[in-house]
Amino acid sequence: MSAIESLNNYISKVKPLDLSWQTKVEVYLDKLALPHGGLGDLMHVATQLVSTSKNLAPQVSSKCVVIMAADHGVAEEGVSSLPRVTDTLVKTILNGGAAVNILANEAKCDLKVVDMGVAGSLKSCIQDDNFFSKYINKTGTANFTKGPAMSREDCLTSILTGVEVAEGLSHRYDVFGVGDVGIGNTTSAAAIASVLLDLEVEKVTIYGSGMTKDHWMHKCEVVKKAIDFHDLSSKDSVLKILTAVGGYEIAATIGMIIGAAARQRLLILDSFTSGVAALCAIKICPEISDYLIASHQTSEPGHEIVLHYLKKKPLLKLNIGIAQGAGVPLAFNLIDNTAALLRHLNTTEELMAKEE
Repeated sequence: MSAIESLNNYISKVKPLDLSWQTKVEVYLDKLALPHGGLGDLMHVATQLVSTSKNLAPQVSSKCVVIMAADHGVAEEGVSSLPRVTDTLVKTILNGGAAVNILANEAKCDLKVVDMGVAGSLKSCIQDDNFFSKYINKTGTANFTKGPAMSREDCLTSILTGVEVAEGLSHRYDVFGVGDVGIGNTTSAAAIASVLLDLEVEKVTIYGSGMTKDHWMHKCEVVKKAIDFHDLSSKDSVLKILTAVGGYEIAATIGMIIGAAARQRLLILDSFTSGVAALCAIKICPEISDYLIASHQTSEPGHEIVLHYLKKKPLLKLNIGIAQGAGVPLAFNLIDNTAALLRHLNTTEELMAKEE
């Protein structure tokens, strides 16, 4: 079976959520000791939990944040305020020293890092059970202002790798979250978003950590140059766009989303880059949208735009700009709480009986 046939096979397994469960949830909630509409925006989360588990009292017993990591050749254009330190960031996470580690511990969820193409040595990480070495190459993508970021074959391999990661972990976890690490990846994500949504580059190019306005303007020019160089348009396929200006970890995130949905697992998106990956996944397979939850909205206008096009209302709007998967554990807490309410809240009838 060819790579594209394998991908299409996984996509065919993605089924829309059974809408009949939404009615069942609404009827069930009306019986609970809650004001009508009392769950507010968590009502949609409750529906997703019940629809995927097919249980009005869902149990979220195991959760996992998966962080896709890779380097980007476009970083040599000076689009980031940071040098190429992706390998250092990966090691920091695996050593437990990043913000996402602290938040994951508090949320009682596991954390995995997938090397899709990190420049620099990660030999010290190989024995770590939370590290998956799946790299396409050890230099990351090529500089997409001078040529394609990757080959079509490598793009498909990256997507399928993400699918396989989701497939493997679905036997151990009820809910997934996905984040990303990679110097230059928001430049790649901005190019993808600008093309897919047919929007001006400035609207979807985020500042990123420590970036001044001059740096941001340069970043926008680099994105424009790449789009023009590859003559990209919104009519192009996702594969063509990714091959031209994508990233290995972005492609793997798309695969992770497809794989989770194929296994009827909810997937929590972190910030801008994972949101852009979701845009790609939905264009490939619209039914995937049913399985996605936006953890939070950052202060970046580009992230707000992406969430708008995804038609996803973020669970949190705290202007957090940490990225690297840190928003996912925060969302896991709300998901746990929603499931707990469904399991443990008394019905109005039960409360009345106790009064008697």
